Amino acid sequence: MAIISNNVFEGIADRLAFQAKEISDAIDAMQVEGGGFYFARVTGTDDYGIENPLITPANTLDNNLPNFSGTEKTLLTNTFSSLINGLNTHINTVGTPSGITTMDNFLTTSGIDVHYSFNDAYNASLGSNLDSINVFGPQMTLAQVDMTSSGVGTFTSVRALGTGSGKAAKSPANYCAAPFEVIVSSDIGGVNDLILDVQTTKEDLSSDSNQVTIPAGTGSGTGFDVGTPATDKYIAVSNVVPAGGNNNDQVLIKNKLLRDIAL
Repeated sequence: MAIISNNVFEGIADRLAFQAKEISDAIDAMQVEGGGFYFARVTGTDDYGIENPLITPANTLDNNLPNFSGTEKTLLTNTFSSLINGLNTHINTVGTPSGITTMDNFLTTSGIDVHYSFNDAYNASLGSNLDSINVFGPQMTLAQVDMTSSGVGTFTSVRALGTGSGKAAKSPANYCAAPFEVIVSSDIGGVNDLILDVQTTKEDLSSDSNQVTIPAGTGSGTGFDVGTPATDKYIAVSNVVPAGGNNNDQVLIKNKLLRDIAL
């Protein structure tokens, strides 16, 4: 009996992650104020006939919605635990002769990284997170550079994407290495190209450096790869040294989503 193929496993994991993310996003959306919470809408009528039957349930529902994190875990567990346990049983049963006894063993050996929502469902089902080096995270702002004049700018580290070890986590973020990109957040003005020496940390904690050139006149929202995305993946930005550029030029450095997930 052969262990599950990479293609089949990744398809199952991505479908599960897509569905888990839809559940999490829906619960988050229910907690947004939008046009007004229930209590405010009811009391805003200033009408006793409306307030009397509705004010208590409106207030109760407003107060209970932020507690949906427990409901989210229950939904993820009830929906996905059988499948996740089945995957674990298969990997342990078939993989043990080859030394593959856990989900993390399988992911590391196969080279598959799973979406952070798969890890959420895994945690809800089994009570533990997968190793960070096996889980890819959402796109996040990792660093920022604000230019004050040509060749002079301020580097701000916002967060690291990961640490290269330990368990996956949302806060502080701890995910596997991913390609980075520089995104223009304020138009590159003047006549000077903005040249950035982007210094990064790899998953094995070694250092790397790549030059990124952003032409003068580049508009906000334009992205530039740091290195070669297919091969250059990082967990942190340690520094950015600018040259050229103009006052008020601003860029963000973000990780790229490792891959898109779908049903």
